Amino acid sequence: EGVIVLDSGDVARLGLRTVVLQSSSSAPVRRLTGELIPEPDRITTVRAPIAGRLSVPGNSRWPSFGDRLTAGREIAQVSDAKPLVLARGGVVTQVGAQPGEMVQAGQLLLEITDYDRPLARIAWPADAPAPPPEITLSFEQPGASRVPARLVGAAPNADPVTRLPAYLYRASRSWIGARPGAVVIASVSDRGSSG
Repeated sequence: EGVIVLDSGDVARLGLRTVVLQSSSSAPVRRLTGELIPEPDRITTVRAPIAGRLSVPGNSRWPSFGDRLTAGREIAQVSDAKPLVLARGGVVTQVGAQPGEMVQAGQLLLEITDYDRPLARIAWPADAPAPPPEITLSFEQPGASRVPARLVGAAPNADPVTRLPAYLYRASRSWIGARPGAVVIASVSDRGSSG
């Protein structure tokens, strides 16, 4: 180790100031692992209301897998039926038909999933502090930021990998790669506050 020793003359000549450090009482931070889980109630399916030919309005483009759609958008029409309008926005996670095809009544045309505020299941060891009302989620992705998340409650099932009890946290926003199955890390201090 390198050590630099300065006498009072050197300190005065260099214009250095010293301060006494205050003691810190921060608790150790524990990193708990979890994953984003699917939410069936955040999935919207668009189905053919009647049997007929699928068409898109005007110069619109039929959505592809991974496209982001907004609520209220008119996306298709089947024969003479009323045009289909999206009730909820999200990301296209399944495409069941293409414009120009004949579709059956009730056939899946599109599946749209809302990933705007993902739900994380965090495995919670018995020796960890009580789950705090808010934590910060981080994820292993270059340039990724940390995202605040609020406690929803205890998960109905244990974590499938660790078999530990788990808690659900709702992220305040989404990020690139925020899809079910993505691994997240929750930083929790031993006092139970977010880290």
